[in-house]
Amino acid sequence: TLYTVFHYMPFYKLQRLGLPASLESAVRKVFPQRTGMLVVSTVLPGSPSARVLQPGDILVRVNGHYITAFWPLERILDHSVGRQVRLQIERGGRLISVVLPDGDLNALTPKAYVQFGNAVVNTLSYEMALQLNVPPRGVWVANPGFVFGAAGVPRGAVIHSIDSWPIDNLQDFRRALAKLADGQYATVRFTIAADPNTTHLAYFRMDRRWFPAEYCVRDDKLDAWPCTPLPPGPPPPPPPVSATRFPVYRNPLLTRLAHSLVSVTFSMPYSVSGVTEHYYHGTGVVVDAKRGWVVVDRNTVPVPLGDVTVTFAGTLQVPGRVVYVSPIHNLAVVAYNPRLIGSTPVRTAKLTPRPLEAGQPVDVIGIGANNDLHFRATRISSIEPLELPLSRTALFRDTNIESIQLVNPPDNFDGVLTNARGNVLGLWSSFAFDTANGVGQDLQGVPIEPVEAMI
Repeated sequence: TLYTVFHYMPFYKLQRLGLPASLESAVRKVFPQRTGMLVVSTVLPGSPSARVLQPGDILVRVNGHYITAFWPLERILDHSVGRQVRLQIERGGRLISVVLPDGDLNALTPKAYVQFGNAVVNTLSYEMALQLNVPPRGVWVANPGFVFGAAGVPRGAVIHSIDSWPIDNLQDFRRALAKLADGQYATVRFTIAADPNTTHLAYFRMDRRWFPAEYCVRDDKLDAWPCTPLPPGPPPPPPPVSATRFPVYRNPLLTRLAHSLVSVTFSMPYSVSGVTEHYYHGTGVVVDAKRGWVVVDRNTVPVPLGDVTVTFAGTLQVPGRVVYVSPIHNLAVVAYNPRLIGSTPVRTAKLTPRPLEAGQPVDVIGIGANNDLHFRATRISSIEPLELPLSRTALFRDTNIESIQLVNPPDNFDGVLTNARGNVLGLWSSFAFDTANGVGQDLQGVPIEPVEAMI
């Protein structure tokens, strides 16, 4: 390859590019059956050809021979790999002679990949670099998997650096991963095919726990891709101890409840128990600050298998773990290590079981997708048995529980139902259920009694 794409163009169009009549006559005399010549269409950025060739250059001779078709050019290049090739091109009525290296296209074709955290990454190929019109540097995300999917790095992204380490090829990528401990967070800079000139930044978590971390190389004799484990990396550092403060709101009820509400994220590595989505988030209520227990719904933590994070005041994030997933109700318990949040003034929510009735005023308080606190004052419209569509799969379906219906209910956040004193009367929970088009979701109230019974 000359790192260049040539197109065949008829003589009448070549005249518009400045092809002299004398040169056209000379070519027609050698090739009377030909109706055109080859023209440079695209040159790979960063390649040796990019310094001397331009789109619109007309190819005249290669190694002293007139070339007007693809197959003679292909034959010369196939027999000149690793050597210099002499080109004569016509540009704007002038003949220019250049010497270019003939690159090995096989060497530019990816023959190895790295897989970790269910992600698959290989060197950016020559063909994709041409398509994106970028230099062939960086690594290509063939499958974002569990790790990059959670970070928002899409399929087809080109990674250029991890933390401060530049990534030009797969070996750079392997060395960068070898410096990361299991569970360590790192920044990744990448571009996407839709906008290769804009750099994006994401934050991913290294994973050697749920999936194998391997380097795989194509073996043409075995007709297979044998893999070897990646280095284990350094030992994970102990989680840092940090602290934060909760904001003071104009509404004193929000200020009081902010100390008992957290944002919980859950990442599932595998599809199990009829649950196919991998990433969840929702509001959790602290029910035991000494033990770090937090109650969430099962549309936030649907199964015990996965990674949990707990965020306080939208600023302090600590790892968590699944303690319990209720087999009968839409409830689960996760826990964080209270020592990791230092002096953060977290309080146990005051759960207040009492009979509820239609017309009773309640306040709905929860955390939105941007970790901001939401509030809505409303009333109970009715209390009736929960009715969800029957499940067609193994997806959990709650039943035998009362549902609290609200007047003008919020539909953009989950959380708790409280009275004017900030006592928690129930949960405003998200329920998942099967539909004809997949999995549906609905927000409904749940009395606090099943929560107390579970705890």
